[in-house]
Amino acid sequence: MHQEARRAALLSPPGAQHRYSDLGFLTLGALIEAAGGDRLDRLWERHVRAPSGADLRWGWPGAAATEDCPHRCRVIVGEVHDLNAAAMGGIAAHAGLFGCATEVARLVSWLLDSSHGAKGGLDPAAVAEAWTWQGPGSHRLGFDGVSPGASSAGPRWPLDGVGHLGFTGGSVWVAPRQRVVVAFLSNRVHPEIEGGAVPDGQTGPRTAAFKALRPQVHSAVVEGLMAQGLWRPA
Repeated sequence: MHQEARRAALLSPPGAQHRYSDLGFLTLGALIEAAGGDRLDRLWERHVRAPSGADLRWGWPGAAATEDCPHRCRVIVGEVHDLNAAAMGGIAAHAGLFGCATEVARLVSWLLDSSHGAKGGLDPAAVAEAWTWQGPGSHRLGFDGVSPGASSAGPRWPLDGVGHLGFTGGSVWVAPRQRVVVAFLSNRVHPEIEGGAVPDGQTGPRTAAFKALRPQVHSAVVEGLMAQGLWRPA
């Protein structure tokens, strides 16, 4: 799969056009393994899971079910939903980790603390570069930025916020200056994908309701923290 991704033809010069794709992350995974001299899951254990303390695993029996997959002819439970990652044994740079919302928040809180210079974390400058780098679209390095009026983080989330969405219904959003992390997990594709699977594709009523829900969740978090005096103004 790495080789297939590396052989894929460029659609435009790097940095010239924004187009969502997993191919770059598949290639990045291969580069990380080459630089680290080990398999991705073992590098994860040493360099991320151990220092962060976040209990995220490659596959998790008993996790919430996702799609009744037409390709695998069964409901997917405890293994990666993404077919490219599944073909790689469930260990890939773009998909495959499982965990509860608390552990997702723990990992991203470790990144947030690192950005503020916490001992034992990553290089603050590296985190800052990942979260502030901007290309022709809204994406940062491994994260998404806030698109005013169209973000799943909602209209009250700060514009310097960063987040990441998962196709099956997970998301995590960070407000760096407020030092707030919100992890929201769901299995929106269970038992079947109901529209919204591809850009500009037809969206069904359940998917539309889910897309409306996520901004409401984040706005409610901001309003609740503001009411308690725990939200730093922008």
